[in-house]
Formats: sequence, C-alpha cells, structure tokens
Amino acid sequence: MSTKIYEGLILRKPLEKVYPELVKAFDIIRALALRQMVDRLIRSTIATLDARALGIPLPPLPAESTGEIVSTEKFRERLEREKEDWACCLCIAPDAGDTLLLPFLDSESLAALKTLLPVQDYCYFNNTDRPEDVTDAEWKLRKKRWARVLRFDDMAGNGVPAHSMLQLSQDMPRIGTFSLKCIKAFSELAKGTYPVPTLQERMHTVVSNYANHFGVPELDLDKGSGKIFVWADNLKQVWKDGLQSGRWDTEMQKLPDISAYFEKYRYFQ
Repeated sequence: MSTKIYEGLILRKPLEKVYPELVKAFDIIRALALRQMVDRLIRSTIATLDARALGIPLPPLPAESTGEIVSTEKFRERLEREKEDWACCLCIAPDAGDTLLLPFLDSESLAALKTLLPVQDYCYFNNTDRPEDVTDAEWKLRKKRWARVLRFDDMAGNGVPAHSMLQLSQDMPRIGTFSLKCIKAFSELAKGTYPVPTLQERMHTVVSNYANHFGVPELDLDKGSGKIFVWADNLKQVWKDGLQSGRWDTEMQKLPDISAYFEKYRYFQ
C-alpha cells in the first residue's frame, strides 16, 4: 500500500506537556486561516476587475448594473466554492514520549505553525526514495511510528488520521462571520489601509486565471492528469516571455485604482 505523509511533523515532547502550546498555536493559526480565506476572496475580486479592465469578456457585476448591494447569497456561493480548498486541521498523536503531528493547513498557516512551535520534519513515504539526509534506520523507524499512530493494520483506524488521532480543527466559518470579516477588509481596502497586491502580482493573477486569453492552451484533463504539469509549464513560459518582451508592463498600465473602485461600489452586507 502506498503511504504518503509528506507534511508529517514531530515535537520532541510528550503530548501532556505540549498540548497547551498546541492549543495556543492553533488559535493563532485558525485566525490566520480565516484571514487567508478573506484574502483569497479579495484577490479573486480584484482579478475579475482587472480582467474586465484588460478587455477580457466577463458578465457585468450586479453593483455595476443595478447599483444595489450584493446580498449574502454571494457569500454562500463563495463558501460553497471554497469548501474544496478549505483546510484548517491539526491531527495529533502521542508516540514513545514524542508528539506526532499531521497538519492540514494552507501553506502560510503551515509556515506559521513551524515558527510558533519547535516542530521538526517527520515525513514518510514509500512511493519514491527517502530523503538523502535521513538514514535508512531512521526511515524504517518513521515507517513503524506512523503505522502505529495511524493504525494501518486496524480496521478501526485504517490509516485515516480522523479515525486514530486527536484533532484540533476549525470548521468553515458561518456566513455571518465571513461577511463581517469581508466588510471590514473591503472597508480597509477602500481607505487604502488593506494590503493591495502589487501591479505585477495582479497581472500574474489575471494571466493565471484567464490563461487561455493570453495564449496558454486550454487544460484538458480528459487526456490525463499529467497534462496539468504541461499546462503549468506553458503558463510559466508565457509569463516569462511577457516579462522579457515588456508585454506585461504595457498591460499593467490599464489596471484600475482598486481602492477608488471599492470606495465607489459597496459589495457586501
């Protein structure tokens, strides 16, 4: 059976001693995860506005056509789309005087975890060679420990972290909570106090989101999942060529003043 524990971590302390630290760290991480979710919404909204400014054909936004405030149903739609990407969970298990961790976090939250706690990498996988800096004996020990924690041979555990490990988790935020966070963020953006992406970051997002418009062949997963790597390479090359030719410098001059836009249109209630 293939085992892929790429983000496995270890704390060299017993769980009973480190648990208060874990709870405190997770409180910080879940607040960060919610902020990341709001940031994704803002970046997505900015990308839509930028795409329209660059002449990419898109349907009009409700506030542009009616002047009305978009209802919280828009948040519900966004939350439904975000569910697939939402991950804010830390699985924990004691083992031989240490504490093993399996984080299910976005990249920034994971980076925060590694700064908040003295965790060490404790990955294990058997689908390719072990890392060069890990000895064969250590790799075999990791295999035994993860198998013990995840209970690979136990039908009650069956290798599923949720079945065999303690969890600290944050559910998808309620619509009211998410709405309030977004209201505050967009209000800050209108005042110029919310961190707005640079012009180059905005341009890169638009090129990534509407790659076909900029000459990147469409992704066809029907021809195999490996095609996504080819598509990503094509996107990188188009972006690189645009930087060298000055194409993006020209396009960036067309991008709107975001803070002025959000001061004019109120999107959320």
